[in-house]
Amino acid sequence: MYVSRLFTGLETSVLTENWQPTGVPTIYKFIEEICGNDNWIVQPILCQKSGFSHWIHTKDKVVYIKGLNKDVWVLAGENYFPNIMPLFFKKFFREIRHIFKLFYFYFKNKPDVIYIDHANIFPASLFARFTKAKVIFRVMGVYPSMREALKLKNFSSFFYKYAYSSKFDLVVCTQDGTGVESWLDNAISPGVPVEILINGVYLNTDKQHTSDISLKIKKISQNKTTILFVGKLEDHKGCEEFVDSVIMAIRAKPKSFHGVIVGFGSRRKALIDRIKKEKLTLDFSFIERLPHSDILFLQEICDIYISLNKLGNFSNANLEAMLVGSCMIIPENLPYIGEDKTIKKYLPYDSYMGISSIIDTESIVEKIIQLQENKLLRNTLRKKIKDSSKKFIPTWNERIIYEIDLLEKKFNF
Repeated sequence: MYVSRLFTGLETSVLTENWQPTGVPTIYKFIEEICGNDNWIVQPILCQKSGFSHWIHTKDKVVYIKGLNKDVWVLAGENYFPNIMPLFFKKFFREIRHIFKLFYFYFKNKPDVIYIDHANIFPASLFARFTKAKVIFRVMGVYPSMREALKLKNFSSFFYKYAYSSKFDLVVCTQDGTGVESWLDNAISPGVPVEILINGVYLNTDKQHTSDISLKIKKISQNKTTILFVGKLEDHKGCEEFVDSVIMAIRAKPKSFHGVIVGFGSRRKALIDRIKKEKLTLDFSFIERLPHSDILFLQEICDIYISLNKLGNFSNANLEAMLVGSCMIIPENLPYIGEDKTIKKYLPYDSYMGISSIIDTESIVEKIIQLQENKLLRNTLRKKIKDSSKKFIPTWNERIIYEIDLLEKKFNF
């Protein structure tokens, strides 16, 4: 019984009834592999939660997805309830209804294993406490709200702490640099086995890079130092700090730099307006979407890659940048966890340019100019981070096979 929230990256697949995931590779690659594994009979169940969604059905639906060749249950979210109901009550009763539906499936089918994600922590806790199934609790990194739940003493925090302390049979957690170790130590009950796994990377660099925008950036890089940002244009990704830093670098050395921003999000218009106000529109390229192979191509050809992710340094985009050998500027301290011990554990200090914090714009600009003026240093950093990352970043196939083997060994299947 595989239970996950209906991620945006999976919505296209359930809407079109064809398997074509657009995001969350750690989820969809696991689903692909375990559904195609002859040792397992799997029922995927996707639960719609809060947030923007293209799935507007007011009732639960069973969707047969070609390519995955599976019936997938999709449980409706707040849309199930009448519009006159206040949103708070919609969310509350959504969770209650999801719990009842999941338990209905459990008692009807009696699965041996329940693999369930953090978005469904409350049913996960109940399954672990009151059923005979083996329950794997899946954590995809640690977010600020998850830390706050351990510190605050309000009503909802009590239930989260109670749920986290359940006797799960296994906890599998993504190592994304968000300080997962300390959270797991404080949240998960002692004695519960925990596996922390770094995401895989698929370097499909053998494909042709023929998109017009990729060729345009390659041409620009012949005359200017290109500085790359890849990620959602949201506050926690540090997109505004990136734009501020590039603007300051351009002011310090005019006609020397070009900012390349790949991603979309709620801050996109504000960033474009900011650049227009500075009259630097020609010094930036905004790219909303690109094929994966083209993103890897840009990570290879752009002179500098800056990550200002406020949550952690091991995002999928960063892992890809490391493995292709980007010249990276990375924060050594993060707002929610302080010193980033994870980056220091896996990467030598001389394989990237470290900055003290995400908001230290002057330091970022200093590093940008230093790298722009020293091609030898850029090439040295590229080689060192590429060689270092090969030692700890698996392929997606290796990563997913390891997790499935882990389950089979753990439960003697």
